Amino acid sequence: MLAVTYWRRRVPVILGVLFSLVLTYALCNLAVQEKWRIRNEIAKTEIEQEYATADGANLVFTALIIGPFEAIAYTSIWGIIGWRCWPRLRKQE
Repeated sequence: MLAVTYWRRRVPVILGVLFSLVLTYALCNLAVQEKWRIRNEIAKTEIEQEYATADGANLVFTALIIGPFEAIAYTSIWGIIGWRCWPRLRKQE
């Protein structure tokens, strides 16, 4: 988002927003899945395995609530930062 706001044209910004939303959502979900894979890999005893698999709702919660929220929040934040910073940087040149 920071890069596409440089041009301030509609099509690149819309494509950047879509790309940022999809990529941020995917990376958020992949990070949670990797965390669960590592937790299950590390668990050796029966108690550790029970603890590692106890909260399966975390994956669903991330996929339905946290992932979309993070995608919208990060896309918005970096879009606003780019929208405000690029004109200032251009004036300095």
